[in-house]
Amino acid sequence: MELKEIFKFFGREKIKLLITFLVGGILGVGVFFLIPDKFVAKGTFYISRTPEEKEKEYTYSGYYGQQTSILYSKTIRGILEDTSFRAKVLEQLKIPFTDKDLRKLKNKTRIKDEGPQLVAVEIKDNSQEAALEIWETVAENLREISIEINKNGDSNLYLKKLSENPAVQKSYRNGYVFGLVGALLASGGGTVYLALKSCLEKEKKWIKKI
Repeated sequence: MELKEIFKFFGREKIKLLITFLVGGILGVGVFFLIPDKFVAKGTFYISRTPEEKEKEYTYSGYYGQQTSILYSKTIRGILEDTSFRAKVLEQLKIPFTDKDLRKLKNKTRIKDEGPQLVAVEIKDNSQEAALEIWETVAENLREISIEINKNGDSNLYLKKLSENPAVQKSYRNGYVFGLVGALLASGGGTVYLALKSCLEKEKKWIKKI
């Protein structure tokens, strides 16, 4: 289509497109109310190393401990993302160990680096109780594995929860965003449909003339 034809198209179909936009917005808001709320349990782990030297002044041992802790944070993150770790969590939660359930647990889990020695774990689920239970199971397994690893490695490394209990809150959703997305998708689809319909009608007229 040429630019002139595009303007003519939108001028001719503006009422239909406006209706499509409004209907899409209403459907988007409807989806917002139909989808159940999600809850997020979030807690942060602090990884550090007890220095061998108990001195007030800055020492090489202190610097070494900090760098080791930073590297160990990557190990902790790797454990959290490991399939066998997730399988153990599922087992303790008495959830069947299948590929589908592993993917579900992976999708529910979000791991973030909050700082050089801070690893945050977020669990999203349909209820506060479920999110909290999964988070606590993940935290306990992570603590046990960390202790076991450090027995055969650096025993001065330790993992600590910043808060004894994770924060649990309702996941934020915006009804206006749902409405806008629904309106844009509907109007986009409507535009494509009407444009194709217009092109086909022109083609039929051209064929008849021949």
